[in-house]
Amino acid sequence: MRAKEIYDGLIEQWGKVCNDEAWISSIKKDYSMADMEWTPDRFFLITNSWGPWHSNRQMEVWNEMKSAFPEVANDIRKAGQDFNGFPLPWQNERVKNISEYLKRESKTFKEVIIYLRSLTGLQARDYLAKISGAGQNKKTISCFVRDFLFKDTLPIDSRVSEMLSCLGLPNDEDKMVRLCEMDGVPSRILDRMLYMQWDECPDRAPGPNNECGKCKINNYCWEYILK
Repeated sequence: MRAKEIYDGLIEQWGKVCNDEAWISSIKKDYSMADMEWTPDRFFLITNSWGPWHSNRQMEVWNEMKSAFPEVANDIRKAGQDFNGFPLPWQNERVKNISEYLKRESKTFKEVIIYLRSLTGLQARDYLAKISGAGQNKKTISCFVRDFLFKDTLPIDSRVSEMLSCLGLPNDEDKMVRLCEMDGVPSRILDRMLYMQWDECPDRAPGPNNECGKCKINNYCWEYILK
């Protein structure tokens, strides 16, 4: 089926950088994170900083929050109702909602993670979306589940959305995860590879080495087929 064929077309080029170990190693390097600092609290806050900005701005948002609220960076429960470490209201509300939930249930975030590991990726995403008040805007929640729990989600940002559309795949996370399950494909790996492949597309990221004819998945791209 199409998801498996596209996965197979991308894995040779991107497999070594999009597997779980390499992907997380890259994030740790970008955010100057030591292994001892790799806690669910910190990584949830990092993914919460992945708002509608380019990667450099996302790192700035994280660093600004961490500097202003170092105690929250170590323990989300320390976020009070006056917490305003992020620039967007929804980012702050999610942190405050999780903090209130953890205090109300007398739990640490690490204890919540133990429970989440017993769920599927989409179940874990929906649980976190519920306690954080994320509603239907689950992209950064899906990123956390994908990259901390290593469970299969498929967060869709503007890059991945464009790739799915031109490849004739559903622009819907739940449907894509199910499609990948049917094809025996890890959706979290496919998601990362689609994100990286966007940079290779001449229609989206023009460059001297970006040519549609060289693309490993051009046989599935409607824009290439119809040129």
